[in-house]
Amino acid sequence: MTSVPVPAEKFNLSAVLREENGTVAVRQEFQNMNTCLEMLGLTVHGESEVSTATEHVTDTSKRYHVAVYSVDGEYSTICTDALCLSSYRRENAFIQARTPTEDSAVDFLSIVCQHHVKLVVCLDTFWEQIHGAVYTPEAEGMSLTFDPYRVQLLRVRADDWMTTRILRIYLPMKLDNSEQQTECSDPEKETYRDVIQLSCFDWPESFLAPEAASMLLPMVKAVRSHPQSPALVHCRDGHSRSGIFCILSAILERLQMDNEVGVSYVTARMRVPCPQNIINVEQYEFLYRCVEHHISFQDQDDTMYSQPTAREKSWAIKSRDSVYVNSHVSEGFLCSEDDTHIYGNVSIWPQ
Repeated sequence: MTSVPVPAEKFNLSAVLREENGTVAVRQEFQNMNTCLEMLGLTVHGESEVSTATEHVTDTSKRYHVAVYSVDGEYSTICTDALCLSSYRRENAFIQARTPTEDSAVDFLSIVCQHHVKLVVCLDTFWEQIHGAVYTPEAEGMSLTFDPYRVQLLRVRADDWMTTRILRIYLPMKLDNSEQQTECSDPEKETYRDVIQLSCFDWPESFLAPEAASMLLPMVKAVRSHPQSPALVHCRDGHSRSGIFCILSAILERLQMDNEVGVSYVTARMRVPCPQNIINVEQYEFLYRCVEHHISFQDQDDTMYSQPTAREKSWAIKSRDSVYVNSHVSEGFLCSEDDTHIYGNVSIWPQ
C-alpha cells in the first residue's frame, strides 16, 4: 500500500521529496494511502478548520465516540464528539476531541475524570484560546464553574513554544444507592484531581516552513511524561491539528523503540478511525520533515521517551483524592480496577 519502514540511519528526506516520472514520491504515497482507505469504505476528503470557535456543530455520525457517564452515577452514556486513538504500541494512548464550548464543557471534564486523564494538550493558538477555551481560568487562583465541576488554575509556566498550566478539577462528594462511609457523606466536601495542560502559542502557518517542526516537537516530547494514562488532545474541529499531533507522536514512538522510520504505516493505521486526521499532502510531508528534524538533533536531545526529570516530576502534581478512583471506562463499559464489567445502576464515586 505504502512505502516500507526503513532504518533510521538510512532515512533520506530528499528521496521522499524526489520527483520521478512527473510525480513527487511523497505525493504519490499519500494518494495511494487515500485510495486504500476508500477501498475500506472510509470517506477521505479534505476539510478546512472551522473559522471560529462557535462553529463546532457538524456531522458526527461517522466518528468513534468516547463513552462517558452521567455525573450522578447513573449507568448512561453521553455521546461526545471525541475518539480514542492508539499509538504505535500503546492502546488508547490518546483521546482526540474538539475544543469544548459552554455546552460541551461538562462532557469534556467528565472525559478527563472518568478516563483518568492527567495531561491535556490544547492546540488552539493564543488568540483562539482567548475566544474559545472556555474551561481554562484566566489567572492563577481563579476558578470557573461548569455544574457540577469547578476548575481552578493553580500555576502557569511559559517557555518559547508553549504554556504549561496546572488545573485542579473539583467535584462535590455525593452518595450512590449503596451504603457509604460516614466521612464521605458530607455534601459540602469536594474531591479533586490535578491535570497538566499544555497549550501552544501559535500554529505553523505553513507546514513546509523550516521552523514548523521545532514548534510542535517540544509538545510531543512533553507527553512522554505520562505514558500510563491517555493524553487528551483537542483542537477546534477535533482532527486538523490533534490528528497531526497524535500521528507524529506515534511515528516518533516507533522511531525510538524500533529505530525505524515508518511514517506511511503508522499514518495509514491511525487514519482508519478518523480519515481526516491528515487531510492533505502538505501535512503528510510535514510528518517526514519532523522525523528528519528529530534524527538530526537526537544527539543533542535523546530524551524523547525517557523518564521525566525531577523538575518535570515536580510539575506532575498527584491528586490525593482522585475521583472515580475505583472504576474506569473500557470498551464502552464501566469497569472496576480488575477490568471486570459492572452492569446496571452503578456508582462511579470513590468508595
